[in-house]
Amino acid sequence: DTTTLGSNSISINGQDTSTSSIQWVADTSVGQLYASISNISQDVNPQNNDAIYNLGFPEPSFIKLPEDTALCGGNTVTLTVEGKNAQSYQWQFEGNDIPNATDSFLVLNNLSLSDSGDYRCIASNSFKADTSMSATVAVSPLANAGFSYQQNQFTISFSNSAQHYNSLEWKFGNGNSSTDANPSHTYSGNGTYDACLIATNSCNVDTTCQSITISVTVPDTIKGQVEESGNALDEGNVSLWEINGSDYTKVDSIELQASDNGEFNFGAVSAGSYVVKSSPASNSQLNNIIPTYHQDKVFWQNATQITTNDNGQVHTAPISLQTGTPLANGPGSIVGNISEAGPGKKLGPGDPQGGVEVLLMKT
Repeated sequence: DTTTLGSNSISINGQDTSTSSIQWVADTSVGQLYASISNISQDVNPQNNDAIYNLGFPEPSFIKLPEDTALCGGNTVTLTVEGKNAQSYQWQFEGNDIPNATDSFLVLNNLSLSDSGDYRCIASNSFKADTSMSATVAVSPLANAGFSYQQNQFTISFSNSAQHYNSLEWKFGNGNSSTDANPSHTYSGNGTYDACLIATNSCNVDTTCQSITISVTVPDTIKGQVEESGNALDEGNVSLWEINGSDYTKVDSIELQASDNGEFNFGAVSAGSYVVKSSPASNSQLNNIIPTYHQDKVFWQNATQITTNDNGQVHTAPISLQTGTPLANGPGSIVGNISEAGPGKKLGPGDPQGGVEVLLMKT
């Protein structure tokens, strides 16, 4: 017989049985639905007024299964199934139901590492359910750059906190770079530098930068050697004079001995402009030497000035001693020297004397 299931009746061989007495019986163990019908009219079933019809209900199954997929974090993936004889779906992650995931497809947005795992779908009808094979979603993490740093004078120690990288590159903002994990870098002077860390893996390249401001006050150093025609000064004095407008002030002095080989070193020189002068001692073995400024100037107004900037720079100021008469006249110059009162107080020619006014009068 041909049976058709209706809302509250069964059509048998095209004849309606709505006037008959119908009892529905479901055997879920075998996925079958039965209808027990009484008082069937003779024109429907002339041989038997009472009958049990096996209506049969097909089990759900899958025509299409979800597929394994591998991709980078931040992307979107859609898992899809196609069911047969299915009335409803339920997706699961690692064996647990996913709330509100009841379609034949599952969309996973903005993937992260926590989304990696096995997904499957359960297809159901009123009597049975079928579970699909699992599909594995493998999410590769995105590289994430990050760092901190500590400063010691001009040296910066970098600490890498990047994650999920295959390679690193540092750019220190002054043209230098490094591929070390945790480098240290010494900058040449004060300033603001944009230090960047670039983290790379197979999914992406991530860059992060920080501005590093270095403002360090480190006194400069002025050093050099005093010599005459290749011979180091055996005994004498080297003095350091600070220039402030038209004022010259002696700020330091070094007495040289033969063991010094003519070398001098003025440390902790603050920012400013300076000249350096050397005067041989009276018992020096060098003959006819007159006081000389860096580099080889006899007169202070012609001396080579040295500018310091409190950045720890070392300035070299060699002095080549000059020979000649202490009061040599220059073109267009009126020269002389000023002596303090008392014996033995005379200063070297050309030595500036602060606080003394010298007037030139035209008569």
